[in-house]
Amino acid sequence: MQEALRKQLLLIDPAERNATWPSVEAQLKEELYDLEELWRKIQSSDAAQGINKEYVEGLVKELRQRAEQAIKEQNIKEAREVTKEISSTEFDVRNAATGGAQDVQLLQWINESFANLNWRNPGKARQMIQEGLKAYTGAETTRCETFWSSSIRHNLIHDDKSAGLLG
Repeated sequence: MQEALRKQLLLIDPAERNATWPSVEAQLKEELYDLEELWRKIQSSDAAQGINKEYVEGLVKELRQRAEQAIKEQNIKEAREVTKEISSTEFDVRNAATGGAQDVQLLQWINESFANLNWRNPGKARQMIQEGLKAYTGAETTRCETFWSSSIRHNLIHDDKSAGLLG
């Protein structure tokens, strides 16, 4: 009985992989294209000031290479992981180019959805969100980036890669 089930699983897995791969590949290619297009637009505008261009270019190049390798191997797991990293990088690049506008939107969403989210320490989380929103309402962009980086990203999101984005 177990052997028959194992054989059926071996038959299902390639079929599932063949059905899943085209959509995973398309999503990966779309995310990569969007990131590269965003970076081209930022480079040709004033928004690139203050961004560590060499760091971003290296990151985009690395992500492209990883995406190409995942596509070549049709590696669904790696393709999904690279897609997530590309999306995160696009957020960080867009955020750096807009002076933290992405962070403001995220903080506002977190604030509006506060009751629906699970918090280890709701009081501390509420305080941090309020401090972040307060910092963003002024013209204290540098302080805001520092707040977000130290208080939210490293404590809640664990996103160390964005630390090298700003020059």
